[in-house]
Amino acid sequence: MDDFIKETARQTADGISKQVFSSMYQVMKRGWERRDLLEFMKALEVSYQGTPVNINIYRSDLVKEIYGTVPEPAKGELHFLALKGEPQNKFEGGVYLYIKPVKAESECLRCHWNAQEGSVLGLVETSINIQSFVSNVRHTLKALIAGPLIAFSLVLTFILLTLIGLLRQLSRKISESIENIRSIEDVEGLHKSIEDSYKELKPVYESLQHLGERIKSIAIDREILDMEAKLLERFIITSKTIKNWHDYVKNLIGEMNQIIPIDIVFTLFLEPEVLKVEIFWYKKADERTERYIEAFIKSKITLELPVSLLMGRQLRIMHHTVNGKEIYSEEDKEKIRLRTKAVFFDKPQIGGIVGLGVESCVMDDVAKQAVLNSLLSTLVNTIGSSKAISDYIEQVEFYAMRDPLTTLYNQRTFWELLSYEIERAKRFDRKLSLIILDLDNFKFINDTYGHHVGDMLLKEVARVIGERKRKSDIAARYGGDEFVIIAVGADPLNAYALASSLKEQIESITLNLPDGSSISPRVSMGIAVYPEHGETPKDLFLIADSMLRNAKEEGKGKIRLPSQEELVQSYREYSSKAIRVLTAFDKGEIVPFFQPIVDLRNGEVFGNEVLMRIGDNLAPAGEFIEMAERLGIVLKMDMQVYEKAFKKAYNAHYRGKLFLNLSPRAMLVENFIENMKDLMRRYNMEPSQVVFELTERESIKNISLLERFIRKLKEEGFLFAIDDFGSGYSSFHYIKKLPVDFVKLEGEFVKDVIEDWRDRIFIESVVTLARGMGMKTIAEHVESGEVLKILKDLKVDYAQGYYIGKPSERLI
Repeated sequence: MDDFIKETARQTADGISKQVFSSMYQVMKRGWERRDLLEFMKALEVSYQGTPVNINIYRSDLVKEIYGTVPEPAKGELHFLALKGEPQNKFEGGVYLYIKPVKAESECLRCHWNAQEGSVLGLVETSINIQSFVSNVRHTLKALIAGPLIAFSLVLTFILLTLIGLLRQLSRKISESIENIRSIEDVEGLHKSIEDSYKELKPVYESLQHLGERIKSIAIDREILDMEAKLLERFIITSKTIKNWHDYVKNLIGEMNQIIPIDIVFTLFLEPEVLKVEIFWYKKADERTERYIEAFIKSKITLELPVSLLMGRQLRIMHHTVNGKEIYSEEDKEKIRLRTKAVFFDKPQIGGIVGLGVESCVMDDVAKQAVLNSLLSTLVNTIGSSKAISDYIEQVEFYAMRDPLTTLYNQRTFWELLSYEIERAKRFDRKLSLIILDLDNFKFINDTYGHHVGDMLLKEVARVIGERKRKSDIAARYGGDEFVIIAVGADPLNAYALASSLKEQIESITLNLPDGSSISPRVSMGIAVYPEHGETPKDLFLIADSMLRNAKEEGKGKIRLPSQEELVQSYREYSSKAIRVLTAFDKGEIVPFFQPIVDLRNGEVFGNEVLMRIGDNLAPAGEFIEMAERLGIVLKMDMQVYEKAFKKAYNAHYRGKLFLNLSPRAMLVENFIENMKDLMRRYNMEPSQVVFELTERESIKNISLLERFIRKLKEEGFLFAIDDFGSGYSSFHYIKKLPVDFVKLEGEFVKDVIEDWRDRIFIESVVTLARGMGMKTIAEHVESGEVLKILKDLKVDYAQGYYIGKPSERLI
């Protein structure tokens, strides 16, 4: 009898262990966490409460990192043996103990990354207390005499066999049903199957039903979390994903529809004079449906948006379609209206967004609706950011070639176009003229009436040039109050006629001032013609610039074409400048000047930019650097100024940063790095004190060679800055390719930051970009306290300019 009871207990314990693991496996396949494991264990406890069966689940060390602290296996020998992979059992004190190891299958390795197939992930311990039952049977046997004892034994044996048969059928049916579970509905079917077949086992059925409900709630929670995680994966913005923000949002809606059906997303963006509503339809909507939803959105705007945001703004509505192959029916429009969830703001958020609405049929599902509602703020930030980045890239692309103030071509683009047009003129054997135009007494206008009036005048001059030049001509702002026009195909007579027409129209400009007075500009102009006066871009510019200076020296307001004598004189001046530069270099008259850079957080000096001056009159680099480059000695001049700067730093015990301009020619010199290291050792300088400044417009053509060169210097400990960031779109290529530490903002964007909101947006965007890439920002050309305050508000890190400190021979 004891052997029979033990065998029955073993089979029952083994069946229960398998059932428990099968239930666990169904939940684990959907993914679970420690919280889910604890929920499952509580459900087991409730399921077998009041029965002689007790179940414990233990983990092995393999899952410790995944589930954290859950019940440790007992320190007994059986548990230790079971962890090696074989089931263990023992019968002691009326309790049968059965320990089944849970082994990893291939599918388990997706979550249990630290296991191998066949590894023991845990133990299922089943104990059955049969002591009271065995005691009752033995007592009964002793009380019976031989005959009745045999009869009773037979009856009891029959009852036990029948009960065991029922239990085995129940175990088999539960196991088969669990194996067939494919959905939550299958769990409910399991309850029904057991209830119909075994009325006598109602308590077991009720326990299993409770366990099923627990499993169902865990599975539903997991489904919601999975949906939320998949949606959040779509809300990732990179510079590669955003070129046109409308395309980004359409792609986003398309991807979201793979997870949950979304029929419409609408956004509200605040612009200076417009409230722009962008409606994105997943399917194509006819005109009646569009008008119906437009009326609905207008009513929401009137009710939800503050009146202050609507005043003085025109409402503009635009429609976009994601999937044009499908069309909304007449009945769909009412469903869309009823299921649209919208959020509005009292002030513009990132990108100028003030409202967003989403429609989806999940609004009929409370749990999924809660997920969508929780993601609305994320969607607002994602779409707002995509528009802000898209607008910013569009502006950067435009200003890469254009002057921010006048929108004419900038200096960099001018030189590229001049080289291109001279090559074309040479190929087709035709003329080309270069006209340089300069406003007379512009400094007086700026000093008297302020930079704001000066900028207004420059804009008007640029407008006239753009309107009066011929269609084939190219106009650019070269810098300050200087403009250049490439007159394609123009001989000297045509060029002079064009210059005369431009001069007449520009000098007819009348700018009325607030005090009732008015100003009109006067201009001087110089002309050079290809190929008579020069055959290269530099030579042609040199002659035209020389003629401009002659026009000013002769009393201003004149147009000059070069005579033969003036050509000779210009070349003499060219030779004179070359001799001057060579003499200054030979005599060691290259002098470092220092301009301080301050930390905007505390106002302390962070470093100094080293600027080159030459000769007795200490001429700035702009007057001679071009000649030095043409003579091929610019790098030698750089090394001379480096050494003198380091010597001053050594004598002054200076330990701050020194920002040095780096010529692209340096990467062609084999021993440049060794020469720098020798200088550093001689003057006890650390490489981390030196910041090399790179101007992207000078060396972007050599980006691959430059990248290798910079990385070698970086390995030695030197730091790097991008100078004039924003002067060209390729600046972004620079910060992607090169290990840059500092970004120096183009001065054109800094000096006009008070008047021009676009400059403020540009600076704010660059600061955000730099901070995200681990770089610091430096603003140049800071010339007033108002500008400095705005830069602090925009979180710029450092600043330099005349307001902070002018260049001087003294190292601060």
